[in-house]
Amino acid sequence: IEVPAGVRLRVFLFLHLFSGARREGDLEWFLVRLGGLRGMKIVVWNYDLAYGDEYDLGDKEVVEAIMRRGKMGEIAGAHTGPPCSTWSAARFVPGGPAPLRSRDSPWGLAGLSQKDRSHVDLHSKLMRNSCDIIESIVRGGGAATHEHPKDRGRPPYPSVFATSMFQAMERRCGFVRVHFPQCALGAESRKDTTVSGAVQGLEAFGELRCEHQSHPMLIGKDEQGRFRTRKAQSYPPGFCKMLAQCYVGHFDQTNGAMQEELSIEEAEERDKQDDPECSKLGAKLPSPE
Repeated sequence: IEVPAGVRLRVFLFLHLFSGARREGDLEWFLVRLGGLRGMKIVVWNYDLAYGDEYDLGDKEVVEAIMRRGKMGEIAGAHTGPPCSTWSAARFVPGGPAPLRSRDSPWGLAGLSQKDRSHVDLHSKLMRNSCDIIESIVRGGGAATHEHPKDRGRPPYPSVFATSMFQAMERRCGFVRVHFPQCALGAESRKDTTVSGAVQGLEAFGELRCEHQSHPMLIGKDEQGRFRTRKAQSYPPGFCKMLAQCYVGHFDQTNGAMQEELSIEEAEERDKQDDPECSKLGAKLPSPE
């Protein structure tokens, strides 16, 4: 395709926290392509420990560096989905892993073993860091969303959405919540989910409904001895596409702020300077729990 001389691209920086391994049909895949159709270059930075220590969202220096850029208005959008295994309602189902939190003790049950306490504390730290990052981005003028399992709204089930920490962050950022079943977007199980955030078009998720007669039960372990709930960890492509559409539509309404303009040549040169191991779509990297 021959691009006319003088054409400039609108460039937006987007952060995907706890992204896991890159794959076709993930959030980056759709952001890049749907943005391109609107004349945008959306640069996605995936943060996950799978990419190395410099992407460790449990590291104070890594988190503070991101927050500085967020507050300065350099990051146009961000999505986060912190690890949910220690919060999961499946821990209260016979045959599943043991509970580590409760509604009355959302940051960890009393009497946990040292191993379980360390596991819970790490996930709590990642949750708090995640909230700090997206709040810094919103304060800098960007858009952000946070995904986690839907709150069951009753004991004994824990939920970050029921904590005063998260609710205070929502108020400061002007976030709204939408609830939907992931099966409506192609997931194998129903997996009722909540996204809290501030981005154009988010309310469309709240219109999704489950139309299935039944779903496979993700209870117990499979033939390899792994908990079946792991199958529901990755976002279905339908979710990634719909969320990407929200952000692309939001960016398309941005006039001047939160964007950079580059010529085609400048954009190509910047691509060459990117870390080839972390910018190459399709890199096969393990995704830690």
